[in-house]
Amino acid sequence: ILFARSMASLKVTDAAIVAVGVTGSNSGTIASSGFLWDLNSGMSLSSTINYANSGEFFFDSTLNIANLTASYRQYAGSEEANLSSVLYGYGDYKRFYLGSSFNFFDFAQARISGSYNYNQSDLTNYNYENYNFLLGLNKKINNYVTLDFNVGYDTNSFYDSFDMDKVNATFSVTVNLSPQKGISYRSSVHAYGGEVSSVRNSLSSSKIIKMNNYYDYGEVTHTYSNLQASQDQFDASYTGNYSNQYLSANGFISGSSNGESVVSLGFDSSQVLFDEDIHFTSEKSESYGLINLKSSSSSSDDSA
Repeated sequence: ILFARSMASLKVTDAAIVAVGVTGSNSGTIASSGFLWDLNSGMSLSSTINYANSGEFFFDSTLNIANLTASYRQYAGSEEANLSSVLYGYGDYKRFYLGSSFNFFDFAQARISGSYNYNQSDLTNYNYENYNFLLGLNKKINNYVTLDFNVGYDTNSFYDSFDMDKVNATFSVTVNLSPQKGISYRSSVHAYGGEVSSVRNSLSSSKIIKMNNYYDYGEVTHTYSNLQASQDQFDASYTGNYSNQYLSANGFISGSSNGESVVSLGFDSSQVLFDEDIHFTSEKSESYGLINLKSSSSSSDDSA
């Protein structure tokens, strides 16, 4: 599906920005509006509303206060194949999230969160309603080794008694093999219901191709799973990003031993209208300023 998007924003105050936009294609049109309120004190609020001409509605809002984050997302969709279902999916879903990160007695970086998730779709049969709780610890041993531990609990109701089968945990070790070349190895063990469900090993690098203004990341992964008929799976992916003063471009490619593959390519550029000319830039900003150096130089020479 091909679509085009146009957006405009206005800085109302030093801390507030409002924006409107429209996305259109042969499958439908979506009108969008957004609001951002950002204070230097560490508090911010952002909200977006999207309404499709076919009746779908999407709302997303996030509130940050210091180390605390709260977000709410709701989508009132349909089972029709249109622009809204391509961008947001089929059916209805809701998600409320509350989380925080903090320093745990100078021992490790801790994070704790809770969320409510709801999804219903007659077309995909992907239906669920649950509550999820997560506690995580991240400990950097030295410049080469980092440990990460997460334990979570999923339940369909607050009133259900505790069930060990609903507990999941992940323990990971990351070893920085070469800081100069960005090469690292990561091994993760995932357990569910008190039993090991999968083991994942990956080798990655963030400096594969050396080129000015180019940044990339590649990863090769092997996963052994007790939950799948095919217990061994290999995956490989590569991401590249290039930018100059006019535009930025990004690409992604991935492949798997199960036959799945993904390829994507994107370009991004901003256009500034000034003195009846169009100027291109890859920099994102709330406002732009242009100085005509040739005019200034000519004026100085004439006055001399």
